[in-house]
Amino acid sequence: MMTYAIAITAGFLTAFLVSWLVRRGGVLDHPNNRSSHRQPTPRSGGLGVMAGIAACVTVWTVVGSVPPHAAVPLAVMAAAGLLGLIDDLIAPGPSEKFLSLLAISLAAAFAAGPIGVIETGAFALALPFAIGLAGTALWVFVAINTVNFADGSNGLVALSMAMAGLGLTLVSGEPEGVFLSVALLGFLPWNFPSARLFLGDVGSLAVGGWFAVAGLNAVMGGSAVSVFLVPLLMLPLLVDILLTMLGRVRAGFKMTHPHRSHAYQLLVRMGLPHWRVAVLYAALSGWCVIVALVAHALGGAWPLTGLVVMTLVLSLAHSRLRASARAKGLDMGE
Repeated sequence: MMTYAIAITAGFLTAFLVSWLVRRGGVLDHPNNRSSHRQPTPRSGGLGVMAGIAACVTVWTVVGSVPPHAAVPLAVMAAAGLLGLIDDLIAPGPSEKFLSLLAISLAAAFAAGPIGVIETGAFALALPFAIGLAGTALWVFVAINTVNFADGSNGLVALSMAMAGLGLTLVSGEPEGVFLSVALLGFLPWNFPSARLFLGDVGSLAVGGWFAVAGLNAVMGGSAVSVFLVPLLMLPLLVDILLTMLGRVRAGFKMTHPHRSHAYQLLVRMGLPHWRVAVLYAALSGWCVIVALVAHALGGAWPLTGLVVMTLVLSLAHSRLRASARAKGLDMGE
C-alpha cells in the first residue's frame, strides 16, 4: 500500500508540473470552423501524462517491485506519443499517420503476445497465431484511434480514461491502470472545466496505446481477466467513435474527412457545456466499470453478456441522440 501511495503521488505531481511547463511553452492550437474552442490554446499536454506514467513506473520499480510487463506498455506509449508529437508539430498526412499507427499496433501485438484463446464460460476458442496477432493488433489500433478521435472536448478523455484505468486495476489487481488514472488527473486541472491546455495527439495516442497494452497484459496475466472486460471499460468512447464512423461511411463520407458529428460533439453543438459532457461520459464509464467488476466476480459467460448488453444500451442512446440532433436541424455532415 505504501508503494502505491508513493508512486501515485509522484505520478500526479509529475504530470501536473510537466503539464504546467508545456502550457508555458507549448505549440498553440488555433481554432478553426470545426473546433470546439474559440481562442488559441497550448497543446501537447499529453507530455505531462506520459511523464506522470513514467514517474509511477520508476518509483514502483525503485520502492517496490517492477510492475508486470511494464516494458511493452511503456514502449508502445513512447512510440505512439512520438507519432502524436510529430503530428502536433508538423501534421503529416492521414495516410502516413494510418500506416505508422498500423505498424505500432502490429509491433505491440507481437511484443505483448497475441491473444491465443477466447474463453466464455465452458466454451473456449483457440485462435491460430496469425488470427490472434491480427485481432490483437486490431484492438490496439482501434483503442488508440478511439482515444484520438474522442479528444475534442474539455476533460472528456481525461475523465473517461481515468475511470477506465481505475477499472482496469480494480479488475486485474495490477497497477498499470491506476498509473494512467493518476497521470490523467494530474493533467486534468489544466484541461477541465475550462481548457488552458490540450492533450494534443501526443497525449491521446499515448493514452490509447498505454491502456490497450496494459489491458492485454491483464488478459494474458495471472488475473484471469476476460478478453471481453477490457473494451467494456472504455465502451462509451468506443461506441461513440465506431458508430459515428460507420454511419459516416454508410452516408458516403470519406473516413479522413474532418467533421463534428461524434455524439459528444453533437451534445456540445446542442448547447450542453463541455464540463457536463465530460461528466456524462465519465459517469457512463463508471457504470461500465461497475458492470465489469460484477461480471468479473460472476465469471463464466457474464463478461461477454455485460459487454453485449452495455453495447446495446449505449448504441440505442447514440441512435436517439443523433435523431434528436437531426430534428434540431444540425448538419450531420459538418
